[in-house]
Amino acid sequence: MAHTIQRLSLYALISALEKDLRDFLSLHISPLVDGNKLLPPELSQKATERYRKENPETDVPDLEELLEYLDLGDEVQLIRSHERRLDSITQTYIRRYYLGLEGVVPIRNRVMHARPLEFDDLSRVSDLTSELVKSHGALWANLRTTRKELERDPEFAAGMTIPDAIDESAKLLHNLPQAEFDDTGFVARERELSDLKKALAGPYPVVTVAGEGGLGKTALALKACYDLLDDAESGLDAIVWTTAKATKLTLSEIEVIEGAISTSLGIIESAASLLGRQNETSAIDDLLSHLKNNRILLVIDNLETVIDQNIQNLVSQIPLGSKILITTRIGLGAFNFPIPLLPLSAKDAAFYFRRAARVWGVPDLSTLSNALVDGYCVKLQRNPLFIKWFIQSVRAGKRPTVLTSNPRMFLQFCLQNVFNSLSDDARLVASTLSSVNGSQTVASVAFYTDLDSLRIQSALSVLMTSSLVSGERGRSSEDEDRYLLSPLARMYIQQFIRPRADEQKRLIAKQNELRSAQEEFSARAGTDTFDPRFVLVREKDDFIVAKILTVATERILRNDIVGAEGELQKAADLSPNYFEVHRVKAMMLDAAGDVFGAEASYEAAISLAPNRASLRLWFGQFLSKRLGDQERALNEILKAEEFAPQSANVKLECARILQFHRKFEEAQQRLDHVEKVDLLSARTRRAHLDLRLQNKFRHAEFHESLGEFVSALVCFEAAREIIQTAPAALIDQTTLRHIAKSNRSLLKLKRSLLGSPEEKRVIAIEGWISQPMGGRKADLDTLQLSSPEQILPPNRGRLNQVHKNYAFIDTGGARFFFHRGSWIGRVDFTELKEGSVIEFEIGPSSKDKGPCAINVKPLNDLPMSAKDQKIEKGSIKSVSGSFGFITTDSGRDIFFHRTNCTAATRFRALRKGERVRFIVGSHEGRAVALNVECYSGL
Repeated sequence: MAHTIQRLSLYALISALEKDLRDFLSLHISPLVDGNKLLPPELSQKATERYRKENPETDVPDLEELLEYLDLGDEVQLIRSHERRLDSITQTYIRRYYLGLEGVVPIRNRVMHARPLEFDDLSRVSDLTSELVKSHGALWANLRTTRKELERDPEFAAGMTIPDAIDESAKLLHNLPQAEFDDTGFVARERELSDLKKALAGPYPVVTVAGEGGLGKTALALKACYDLLDDAESGLDAIVWTTAKATKLTLSEIEVIEGAISTSLGIIESAASLLGRQNETSAIDDLLSHLKNNRILLVIDNLETVIDQNIQNLVSQIPLGSKILITTRIGLGAFNFPIPLLPLSAKDAAFYFRRAARVWGVPDLSTLSNALVDGYCVKLQRNPLFIKWFIQSVRAGKRPTVLTSNPRMFLQFCLQNVFNSLSDDARLVASTLSSVNGSQTVASVAFYTDLDSLRIQSALSVLMTSSLVSGERGRSSEDEDRYLLSPLARMYIQQFIRPRADEQKRLIAKQNELRSAQEEFSARAGTDTFDPRFVLVREKDDFIVAKILTVATERILRNDIVGAEGELQKAADLSPNYFEVHRVKAMMLDAAGDVFGAEASYEAAISLAPNRASLRLWFGQFLSKRLGDQERALNEILKAEEFAPQSANVKLECARILQFHRKFEEAQQRLDHVEKVDLLSARTRRAHLDLRLQNKFRHAEFHESLGEFVSALVCFEAAREIIQTAPAALIDQTTLRHIAKSNRSLLKLKRSLLGSPEEKRVIAIEGWISQPMGGRKADLDTLQLSSPEQILPPNRGRLNQVHKNYAFIDTGGARFFFHRGSWIGRVDFTELKEGSVIEFEIGPSSKDKGPCAINVKPLNDLPMSAKDQKIEKGSIKSVSGSFGFITTDSGRDIFFHRTNCTAATRFRALRKGERVRFIVGSHEGRAVALNVECYSGL
């Protein structure tokens, strides 16, 4: 068996130490003790048995011969038992080193019995022996000589042979191989080692250590198995090690291992042969028989090279009591308990880097600053094998920069087998993840690959079991899971299977499409978030599903329930934790008449996004209007009020439901605290007016039911005051119907107050109800107010919610959207102020915004004269993203934004060299092209 120089050096030092201790016993203790009493009976018996095994034909050994068969632990024990016979100086001296000598005993056992070394074994023994030699050169003569030889020639120990010592402490039969990490020792992985040993001691019949190549799966499994050898409570009879490792990484090539097992049947045959084969039965039957009759831990190393149905059959039939431990780069799925192995932590990677550099004699690397070591570890993916290969390659004279930038051989060794086993879908998903930045959701992967969600989930499952992709759980219930390609896999794809040119073009086109969707939804961000047609976008990945939900919402509004259901199914498959999916589904089910299904969907949405005020509002409205559950409705609206205390929509709905609960003062409080009513949409202002009116009418009815007729009259008078002071444009037929309906309550009030001082006041209210617009021009179709600026013709309105590239017009009876490109006024769009009166024309309906305003300009804005317009012509110089440049016929370049194109000119259709004409305007002090349109003339 070949041993590392570290193990041989330890053997040299410990052997010299044992010889010096035997000499100490012979020279310092034996003369002081009766020869028959020097060795206790049990120690004498142990030494005699060892002697007999090597010398079966010889006579009974003498005392000096028996001392040769004591090991380090026996020698220290014997010295301790007779130390009282030593003189005080020698006694004090030897006591000083008991602790250190006893600490070497387990190291000696690891060296002699082929146990894996710990990373600090050599340094601990070296430090102790150095101190011993310095303290008393004559007493430790053999140690002094051995240390001098090692210092003179570090390879001195290479000529030694470690004898095959019988491991008397071993509790189990085994065929475990020598550990490959002797040189550095077993570094880090303490938590993973503990988890693995707990799993092996647990109820799991199959345990896998899974991870990328080079992370130390074999080392971890081997370390755990060696620890089990000394565990009296392991419950095992034997450990059988088999391996399907077919290649090994050297500094110059990937070397094929001669005679390596290359099939699953080979693995099964190897294990069965080690335990004993029967002549007339199959290998798998023999192996299962051994596993049934004995408690065996079967280890299969590097399973990914041979995994097939034979292995699946084996692991599915493991008898109770036996176990299988597997190391693999590809998981087994449902058959196993996995121990995932990840790259080393930053701290452990840096420690291993320095440790390996010292062991292999590369001081230039071992003495680097912390920052440089951390930088190298990041480039080496904190992968132990990558770090080891890098340091050994640097030692061989290769340049570090070349090794980190182009590690083709290492990548092939670690990942080629795994990538060769992937399905086409898995390779496409992996390639896509390598080409886009950051982690991705299923929705974004679907968008980039055009695969359906089931195929994506299947591909991601394969990639995750192959340790190529890691999953990131959402931080909250409404966050989607995200998936990230491992850095090593990304490097492999970039080196070996980079996307073709046409695939790269397709991905770029998809990214541009995603940016367009982002711009579209960003433009809607200023719209009413309490409008059920509005789909809230949490993050960039939501744009994809939000587009689908927007289409579903449009279909619901058109009563196309079947079409909406199809869109919702797609959205749910892509983003099941997106609360808007469940909220829009609730809309659809409500429209289809399935109110209980709608209720469940609303509850699912709220469980995912409990702090969304709009969601609480819509659910509250649903509970109130569709289920009549005013108690729950109020609870939901009060929750919405907590999350959006300034929202007019929430306050109005809260006031409406409080009226059902006869909490009129609280309802009035909400109505009075609605802020900036004049800036609200006409529809919201009408709702505000109507709720104020109804609150008074219902309060009046409540007072009447209690016999408080004067208080009821006061409420009627307050309602009259509300109508008389309200803008006429807000009083519609619905408001008038509510006023007329209140006449029923007034009749009871009139009878109750007949002959009282308040009778005249009742008659006045009666007259107002019969003619609520009395004192005004009553024809609602031609209503006019005293202020000329308050009368808004159908093609006039006030600017409302002016944003960077769009705004809204409030006519008092309707609300129109218009884009910056529809502004034709001489004032720059960016200088528009809310509340300004403007004129416009009504354009064609937009699929998601309804009729839009076009040709928008200030009131009485005169058309530009030919001189003012400055119409120029030129050619498109360049177009990029959302803007471009025009080279005028006079030779200068002028900027234009996509919104400066006319409605008939599509910005994305413009090409370099195309002729256009435009008006020269200004923006923030610089010339810009306005009303850009294609021009077929010269």
